[in-house]
Amino acid sequence: MTLRVQLSGDSDQLLTLESALRGDSELRGTRVQRIDVPPAPGELGPVTDALQWVSDNGELLSALAGALTAWLSQRRTTVTVKIGDREVVVDSTKVRDPEALALQVLLALEGDGTAV
Repeated sequence: MTLRVQLSGDSDQLLTLESALRGDSELRGTRVQRIDVPPAPGELGPVTDALQWVSDNGELLSALAGALTAWLSQRRTTVTVKIGDREVVVDSTKVRDPEALALQVLLALEGDGTAV
């Protein structure tokens, strides 16, 4: 299973999310990869545009959703989560209950994909 996470705005936020996911003990055995885009004219080096999470164990999706929403509850940004053609947009400025949000993300990814 491959899941892609994109943030609007600052790519440094993606790097803090990457660190949080790599440090989560429930996500051991999974891979987190940076998706870089070429630098714009005048910029040095590539910019991280997204993170890609890869696992052979689909049951770890709930652990990932929990880690993602815990991270989001401490930030104010918009995140797009994609699995295949399903997409969920999460606006963390409205997060009041991270556990409920994790469940909403899981349900939306299992369905057609909606904004949360």
